[in-house]
Amino acid sequence: MKYVLSILAMIAGFVLAHPACADDLVVSRAVLEDAAGTLTISDMPGSEFKPTGPMLSKSFTDSAHWLRLRVRAPEKGSEVVLFIRQPYLNEIRLYEADAGHPSEWKTRVTGNHYPYGERDIARSTLGFVVNVTSPEATYYLRVNTIAQSHFSVEALTPDEAEHKNDQFDLLEMFFVTAMLSLLLWALQSYLLERQQAVKLFAIHQAVYTLYGMSVMGYLAPWIPAGLPQMADWAIAIPYCGVGFTILLFCRALFKPYDPPPLMMRGLKLFMWAFPLELAAIALGHTIFAVIVNAAAEGILSMAVPTLLVMRDWLTRHILQSDRALADTIRNAPA
Repeated sequence: MKYVLSILAMIAGFVLAHPACADDLVVSRAVLEDAAGTLTISDMPGSEFKPTGPMLSKSFTDSAHWLRLRVRAPEKGSEVVLFIRQPYLNEIRLYEADAGHPSEWKTRVTGNHYPYGERDIARSTLGFVVNVTSPEATYYLRVNTIAQSHFSVEALTPDEAEHKNDQFDLLEMFFVTAMLSLLLWALQSYLLERQQAVKLFAIHQAVYTLYGMSVMGYLAPWIPAGLPQMADWAIAIPYCGVGFTILLFCRALFKPYDPPPLMMRGLKLFMWAFPLELAAIALGHTIFAVIVNAAAEGILSMAVPTLLVMRDWLTRHILQSDRALADTIRNAPA
Protein backbone atom coordinates (compact mmCIF):
# COMPACT_ATOMS: atom_id res chain seq x y z
CA MET A 1 0.00 0.00 0.00
CA LYS A 2 2.83 2.42 0.82
CA TYR A 3 4.24 1.93 -2.70
CA VAL A 4 0.88 2.85 -4.21
CA LEU A 5 0.74 6.01 -2.09
CA SER A 6 4.28 6.91 -3.13
CA ILE A 7 3.40 6.55 -6.81
CA LEU A 8 0.27 8.66 -6.36
CA ALA A 9 2.30 11.33 -4.55
CA MET A 10 4.85 11.42 -7.38
CA ILE A 11 2.15 11.73 -10.02
CA ALA A 12 0.33 14.42 -8.04
CA GLY A 13 3.61 16.32 -7.81
CA PHE A 14 3.97 16.17 -11.58
CA VAL A 15 0.42 17.39 -12.06
CA LEU A 16 0.70 20.32 -9.65
CA ALA A 17 4.29 21.35 -10.24
CA HIS A 18 4.91 24.36 -12.46
CA PRO A 19 7.88 23.98 -14.79
CA ALA A 20 10.98 25.91 -13.76
CA CYS A 21 10.95 27.92 -17.00
CA ALA A 22 7.21 28.69 -16.85
CA ASP A 23 6.41 32.37 -16.98
CA ASP A 24 3.15 34.15 -17.68
CA LEU A 25 3.99 36.78 -20.31
CA VAL A 26 0.95 38.93 -19.52
CA VAL A 27 2.10 42.33 -18.28
CA SER A 28 -1.39 43.56 -17.38
CA ARG A 29 -5.01 42.45 -17.59
CA ALA A 30 -8.13 44.59 -17.54
CA VAL A 31 -11.79 43.74 -18.03
CA LEU A 32 -14.87 45.59 -19.25
CA GLU A 33 -18.46 44.31 -18.97
CA ASP A 34 -20.65 45.06 -21.98
CA ALA A 35 -24.12 44.60 -20.51
CA ALA A 36 -25.94 45.37 -23.76
CA GLY A 37 -23.50 43.41 -25.90
CA THR A 38 -23.31 46.25 -28.44
CA LEU A 39 -19.71 47.48 -28.07
CA THR A 40 -17.30 46.86 -30.93
CA ILE A 41 -13.53 46.80 -31.20
CA SER A 42 -13.55 50.44 -32.33
CA ASP A 43 -15.02 51.39 -28.93
CA MET A 44 -12.25 49.70 -26.93
CA PRO A 45 -9.40 52.27 -27.03
CA GLY A 46 -11.56 54.91 -25.34
CA SER A 47 -13.35 52.61 -22.89
CA GLU A 48 -12.61 52.38 -19.18
CA PHE A 49 -11.29 48.96 -18.19
CA LYS A 50 -10.87 47.65 -14.64
CA PRO A 51 -7.64 45.84 -13.66
CA THR A 52 -8.13 42.12 -12.98
CA GLY A 53 -6.13 39.04 -12.07
CA PRO A 54 -5.58 35.82 -14.07
CA MET A 55 -8.92 34.37 -12.95
CA LEU A 56 -12.19 35.92 -14.11
CA SER A 57 -15.76 35.09 -13.12
CA LYS A 58 -18.94 35.42 -15.14
CA SER A 59 -22.42 34.83 -13.72
CA PHE A 60 -25.61 33.79 -15.52
CA THR A 61 -25.95 36.89 -17.69
CA ASP A 62 -26.23 37.90 -21.33
CA SER A 63 -23.41 40.43 -20.90
CA ALA A 64 -20.32 40.16 -23.01
CA HIS A 65 -16.95 40.69 -21.34
CA TRP A 66 -13.97 42.35 -23.01
CA LEU A 67 -10.52 41.47 -21.73
CA ARG A 68 -7.52 43.65 -22.59
CA LEU A 69 -4.16 41.91 -22.42
CA ARG A 70 -0.75 43.50 -22.68
CA VAL A 71 1.73 40.75 -23.48
CA ARG A 72 5.51 40.96 -23.58
CA ALA A 73 7.60 39.07 -26.10
CA PRO A 74 9.23 35.78 -24.99
CA GLU A 75 12.98 35.56 -24.53
CA LYS A 76 13.29 33.18 -27.47
CA GLY A 77 11.27 33.40 -30.64
CA SER A 78 8.02 35.31 -30.99
CA GLU A 79 5.28 32.66 -30.76
CA VAL A 80 2.98 32.96 -27.76
CA VAL A 81 -0.10 30.93 -26.78
CA LEU A 82 -2.99 32.80 -25.20
CA PHE A 83 -3.98 29.93 -22.91
CA ILE A 84 -7.67 30.06 -21.90
CA ARG A 85 -8.60 27.46 -19.30
CA GLN A 86 -12.31 26.78 -19.39
CA PRO A 87 -13.37 24.42 -22.18
CA TYR A 88 -17.10 25.20 -22.14
CA LEU A 89 -16.94 28.92 -22.99
CA ASN A 90 -19.22 29.42 -26.00
CA GLU A 91 -17.37 32.14 -27.90
CA ILE A 92 -14.04 33.90 -27.44
CA ARG A 93 -13.10 36.34 -30.19
CA LEU A 94 -9.54 37.61 -30.45
CA TYR A 95 -8.69 41.05 -31.85
CA GLU A 96 -5.07 41.81 -32.73
CA ALA A 97 -3.63 44.82 -34.52
CA ASP A 98 -2.89 44.32 -38.19
CA ALA A 99 0.85 44.86 -38.70
CA GLY A 100 0.28 46.13 -42.23
CA HIS A 101 -2.56 48.46 -41.24
CA PRO A 102 -2.07 49.64 -37.63
CA SER A 103 -5.54 51.20 -37.46
CA GLU A 104 -7.23 47.92 -38.37
CA TRP A 105 -7.78 44.74 -36.37
CA LYS A 106 -7.52 41.11 -37.40
CA THR A 107 -9.93 38.74 -35.70
CA ARG A 108 -10.20 35.03 -34.95
CA VAL A 109 -12.75 33.08 -32.93
CA THR A 110 -12.86 29.91 -30.85
CA GLY A 111 -15.14 28.29 -28.28
CA ASN A 112 -17.26 25.20 -27.87
CA HIS A 113 -19.82 26.60 -30.34
CA TYR A 114 -17.19 26.44 -33.10
CA PRO A 115 -15.76 23.37 -34.86
CA TYR A 116 -13.03 21.59 -32.94
CA GLY A 117 -11.00 21.12 -36.12
CA GLU A 118 -10.66 24.89 -36.59
CA ARG A 119 -8.91 25.51 -33.26
CA ASP A 120 -5.39 26.93 -33.27
CA ILE A 121 -4.38 24.08 -30.94
CA ALA A 122 -6.13 20.71 -31.19
CA ARG A 123 -6.57 20.23 -27.45
CA SER A 124 -9.45 20.52 -24.98
CA THR A 125 -8.09 23.86 -23.79
CA LEU A 126 -9.17 26.92 -25.74
CA GLY A 127 -6.64 29.48 -26.94
CA PHE A 128 -4.92 31.36 -29.72
CA VAL A 129 -1.41 31.34 -31.13
CA VAL A 130 -0.05 34.87 -31.69
CA ASN A 131 3.32 36.37 -32.58
CA VAL A 132 4.72 39.09 -30.34
CA THR A 133 7.58 40.70 -32.25
CA SER A 134 7.82 44.06 -30.47
CA PRO A 135 8.64 44.33 -26.73
CA GLU A 136 4.90 44.37 -25.97
CA ALA A 137 1.63 43.86 -27.83
CA THR A 138 -1.98 44.55 -26.90
CA TYR A 139 -4.77 42.04 -27.55
CA TYR A 140 -8.50 42.17 -26.89
CA LEU A 141 -10.65 39.14 -26.14
CA ARG A 142 -14.44 39.32 -26.30
CA VAL A 143 -15.94 36.51 -24.19
CA ASN A 144 -19.59 35.63 -24.68
CA THR A 145 -21.06 32.56 -23.01
CA ILE A 146 -24.45 31.66 -21.56
CA ALA A 147 -23.22 29.66 -18.58
CA GLN A 148 -21.82 30.75 -15.26
CA SER A 149 -18.08 30.31 -15.54
CA HIS A 150 -14.70 30.89 -13.94
CA PHE A 151 -11.86 31.02 -16.41
CA SER A 152 -8.21 32.03 -16.59
CA VAL A 153 -6.18 33.58 -19.40
CA GLU A 154 -2.39 33.34 -19.55
CA ALA A 155 0.23 34.03 -22.18
CA LEU A 156 2.68 31.13 -22.40
CA THR A 157 5.38 29.88 -24.71
CA PRO A 158 4.28 26.87 -26.82
CA ASP A 159 6.32 24.45 -24.67
CA GLU A 160 4.79 25.76 -21.45
CA ALA A 161 1.28 25.59 -22.92
CA GLU A 162 1.90 21.99 -24.01
CA HIS A 163 3.13 21.10 -20.54
CA LYS A 164 0.05 22.62 -18.91
CA ASN A 165 -2.22 20.73 -21.30
CA ASP A 166 -0.45 17.50 -20.36
CA GLN A 167 -1.01 18.30 -16.69
CA PHE A 168 -4.74 18.78 -17.22
CA ASP A 169 -4.95 15.60 -19.29
CA LEU A 170 -3.26 13.61 -16.55
CA LEU A 171 -5.57 15.08 -13.92
CA GLU A 172 -8.59 14.19 -16.03
CA MET A 173 -7.23 10.66 -16.47
CA PHE A 174 -7.18 10.25 -12.68
CA PHE A 175 -10.73 11.54 -12.43
CA VAL A 176 -12.04 9.17 -15.10
CA THR A 177 -10.08 6.23 -13.68
CA ALA A 178 -11.47 6.83 -10.18
CA MET A 179 -15.04 7.19 -11.44
CA LEU A 180 -14.79 4.11 -13.66
CA SER A 181 -13.35 2.10 -10.77
CA LEU A 182 -16.39 2.98 -8.64
CA LEU A 183 -18.65 2.17 -11.57
CA LEU A 184 -17.08 -1.27 -12.09
CA TRP A 185 -17.28 -1.98 -8.35
CA ALA A 186 -20.98 -1.06 -8.34
CA LEU A 187 -21.70 -3.23 -11.41
CA GLN A 188 -19.89 -6.18 -9.86
CA SER A 189 -21.73 -5.75 -6.56
CA TYR A 190 -25.07 -5.56 -8.36
CA LEU A 191 -24.39 -8.71 -10.37
CA LEU A 192 -23.55 -10.55 -7.15
CA GLU A 193 -26.34 -9.25 -4.89
CA ARG A 194 -28.95 -7.73 -7.26
CA GLN A 195 -29.65 -4.77 -4.97
CA GLN A 196 -31.65 -1.94 -6.52
CA ALA A 197 -29.73 0.79 -4.68
CA VAL A 198 -26.41 -0.51 -5.99
CA LYS A 199 -27.74 -0.57 -9.57
CA LEU A 200 -28.90 3.04 -9.28
CA PHE A 201 -25.54 4.03 -7.81
CA ALA A 202 -23.86 2.52 -10.89
CA ILE A 203 -26.14 4.55 -13.16
CA HIS A 204 -25.29 7.69 -11.18
CA GLN A 205 -21.56 7.00 -11.54
CA ALA A 206 -21.91 6.55 -15.30
CA VAL A 207 -23.77 9.87 -15.67
CA TYR A 208 -21.33 11.69 -13.38
CA THR A 209 -18.34 10.38 -15.36
CA LEU A 210 -19.94 11.55 -18.60
CA TYR A 211 -20.58 14.98 -17.08
CA GLY A 212 -16.98 15.26 -15.90
CA MET A 213 -15.59 14.41 -19.33
CA SER A 214 -17.96 16.88 -20.99
CA VAL A 215 -17.21 19.81 -18.68
CA MET A 216 -13.47 19.22 -19.13
CA GLY A 217 -13.88 19.52 -22.90
CA TYR A 218 -13.08 15.95 -23.90
CA LEU A 219 -16.30 15.44 -25.86
CA ALA A 220 -15.60 18.47 -28.10
CA PRO A 221 -14.07 16.48 -31.00
CA TRP A 222 -17.36 14.57 -31.38
CA ILE A 223 -19.66 17.61 -31.47
CA PRO A 224 -20.98 18.03 -35.07
CA ALA A 225 -19.81 21.30 -36.62
CA GLY A 226 -23.34 22.22 -37.76
CA LEU A 227 -24.94 21.76 -34.32
CA PRO A 228 -23.30 24.24 -31.91
CA GLN A 229 -26.20 23.88 -29.44
CA MET A 230 -25.17 20.25 -28.90
CA ALA A 231 -22.10 21.54 -27.03
CA ASP A 232 -24.47 23.05 -24.45
CA TRP A 233 -26.66 19.94 -24.37
CA ALA A 234 -23.60 17.72 -23.81
CA ILE A 235 -22.99 19.56 -20.53
CA ALA A 236 -26.48 20.59 -19.39
CA ILE A 237 -28.17 17.17 -19.81
CA PRO A 238 -25.55 15.17 -17.83
CA TYR A 239 -25.46 17.98 -15.24
CA CYS A 240 -29.20 17.68 -14.68
CA GLY A 241 -28.91 13.90 -14.88
CA VAL A 242 -26.43 13.82 -12.00
CA GLY A 243 -29.02 15.34 -9.67
CA PHE A 244 -31.79 13.05 -10.94
CA THR A 245 -29.78 9.83 -10.56
CA ILE A 246 -28.64 10.71 -7.04
CA LEU A 247 -32.32 11.20 -6.15
CA LEU A 248 -33.15 7.75 -7.52
CA PHE A 249 -30.30 6.31 -5.47
CA CYS A 250 -31.35 8.07 -2.24
CA ARG A 251 -34.96 6.97 -2.71
CA ALA A 252 -33.93 3.33 -3.10
CA LEU A 253 -31.55 3.64 -0.15
CA PHE A 254 -34.24 4.95 2.24
CA LYS A 255 -37.15 2.81 1.07
CA PRO A 256 -36.30 -0.42 3.01
CA TYR A 257 -36.37 1.54 6.30
CA ASP A 258 -40.03 2.50 5.91
CA PRO A 259 -39.35 6.25 6.03
CA PRO A 260 -42.09 8.82 6.67
CA PRO A 261 -44.36 9.17 3.60
CA LEU A 262 -43.80 12.94 3.57
CA MET A 263 -40.08 12.45 3.09
CA MET A 264 -40.58 10.07 0.15
CA ARG A 265 -43.12 12.39 -1.45
CA GLY A 266 -40.61 15.22 -1.15
CA LEU A 267 -37.96 13.19 -2.98
CA LYS A 268 -40.49 12.27 -5.65
CA LEU A 269 -41.38 15.94 -6.09
CA PHE A 270 -37.76 16.80 -6.75
CA MET A 271 -37.54 13.96 -9.28
CA TRP A 272 -40.22 15.65 -11.39
CA ALA A 273 -37.80 18.54 -11.96
CA PHE A 274 -35.71 16.39 -14.33
CA PRO A 275 -38.27 15.94 -17.15
CA LEU A 276 -39.13 19.64 -16.83
CA GLU A 277 -35.43 20.49 -17.20
CA LEU A 278 -35.15 18.28 -20.29
CA ALA A 279 -38.18 20.03 -21.80
CA ALA A 280 -36.63 23.43 -21.08
CA ILE A 281 -33.36 22.38 -22.74
CA ALA A 282 -35.21 21.08 -25.81
CA LEU A 283 -37.07 24.41 -26.10
CA GLY A 284 -33.84 26.40 -25.94
CA HIS A 285 -34.03 27.49 -22.29
CA THR A 286 -30.82 25.77 -21.21
CA ILE A 287 -29.89 28.40 -18.62
CA PHE A 288 -33.29 28.09 -16.94
CA ALA A 289 -32.84 24.30 -16.68
CA VAL A 290 -29.34 24.68 -15.21
CA ILE A 291 -30.49 27.26 -12.64
CA VAL A 292 -33.43 25.07 -11.57
CA ASN A 293 -31.13 22.07 -11.18
CA ALA A 294 -28.57 24.11 -9.22
CA ALA A 295 -31.31 25.35 -6.87
CA ALA A 296 -32.60 21.80 -6.35
CA GLU A 297 -29.08 20.52 -5.65
CA GLY A 298 -28.57 23.33 -3.13
CA ILE A 299 -31.72 22.34 -1.24
CA LEU A 300 -30.83 18.65 -1.36
CA SER A 301 -27.27 19.29 -0.16
CA MET A 302 -28.82 20.58 3.05
CA ALA A 303 -31.63 18.03 3.22
CA VAL A 304 -29.73 14.80 2.50
CA PRO A 305 -27.57 14.89 5.68
CA THR A 306 -30.80 15.25 7.67
CA LEU A 307 -32.31 12.34 5.78
CA LEU A 308 -29.25 10.20 6.51
CA VAL A 309 -29.61 10.96 10.23
CA MET A 310 -33.29 9.99 9.96
CA ARG A 311 -32.29 6.78 8.21
CA ASP A 312 -29.95 5.89 11.07
CA TRP A 313 -32.67 6.74 13.59
CA LEU A 314 -35.17 4.58 11.69
CA THR A 315 -32.69 1.71 11.61
CA ARG A 316 -32.13 1.87 15.37
CA HIS A 317 -35.86 2.27 15.96
CA ILE A 318 -36.67 -0.82 13.88
CA LEU A 319 -33.96 -2.87 15.60
CA GLN A 320 -35.20 -1.81 19.03
CA SER A 321 -38.78 -2.68 18.06
CA ASP A 322 -37.66 -6.08 16.77
CA ARG A 323 -35.77 -6.80 20.00
CA ALA A 324 -38.72 -5.70 22.11
CA LEU A 325 -41.04 -7.95 20.10
CA ALA A 326 -38.63 -10.86 20.43
CA ASP A 327 -38.40 -10.36 24.23
CA THR A 328 -42.21 -10.23 24.50
CA ILE A 329 -42.59 -13.47 22.58
CA ARG A 330 -39.81 -15.18 24.54
CA ASN A 331 -41.26 -14.12 27.93
CA ALA A 332 -44.85 -14.90 27.05
CA PRO A 333 -46.38 -17.76 29.11
CA ALA A 334 -46.67 -21.06 27.29
